[in-house]
Amino acid sequence: MHTFSRAHARTVSTGAMTLALGSLAVALAANASAHVTVNSTDARQGGFGKVTVRIPNESATAGTTKVSLSMPAGLVLRSVKAKPHYGWTFTAPKVALAAPVKQGDKTVTEAVSTITWTADKGVSIKEGSFDEFEFTAGQMPTDKTSVSFPAVQTYSDGKVVRWIEPKVAGVTEPKHPAPELDLLPAKGSSAVAAPTANACGKDSLARGLGAGAVIVAVGGVGMGLRRKRSANK
Repeated sequence: MHTFSRAHARTVSTGAMTLALGSLAVALAANASAHVTVNSTDARQGGFGKVTVRIPNESATAGTTKVSLSMPAGLVLRSVKAKPHYGWTFTAPKVALAAPVKQGDKTVTEAVSTITWTADKGVSIKEGSFDEFEFTAGQMPTDKTSVSFPAVQTYSDGKVVRWIEPKVAGVTEPKHPAPELDLLPAKGSSAVAAPTANACGKDSLARGLGAGAVIVAVGGVGMGLRRKRSANK
């Protein structure tokens, strides 16, 4: 009876550890998926690409009714074109530059600084859901591996969430990080491509899978220990 109780206690302990790690995985995945993100499969250094903006709704009582995305600070994108999105109206006005910018054989005197998508009456991104908006942009910089697109999310109850905090290497990620787009290497470059949000999981996928792998490993260790103890009895 005493041996059974000790073995049972160990089993319960291992199960509790696995459950705790499972909760951690869910929390990490939920936190990652709650961020506004930008990703692209073809945006590269010195080139153009289609960018997808993913907007999750974090409110339990209101829907997202407006999304405003700023172009990267200090960077001139001479061509920015938003894709029409059913149920939403967008504006992407061009503003005059303080000074002309030469890009290749073109001189840029004005550029889009902000794209704003506004929901039509009765439309919103509901609780527990997300939506995606698309635009094309370029020419991307040749001296950067990523660029940030600060975003502002507005809810139907008037709440505003500003996704504008910069990420700093080696420092804990801020609560509302600015969406960051990884760029592919320039064509003809021998550099290894930086993982994009689609590939490496800046959203919940990679974090969830990573934490899930830990859970499986811990569960396997616990099972192995129980089998070993049973064999030694």
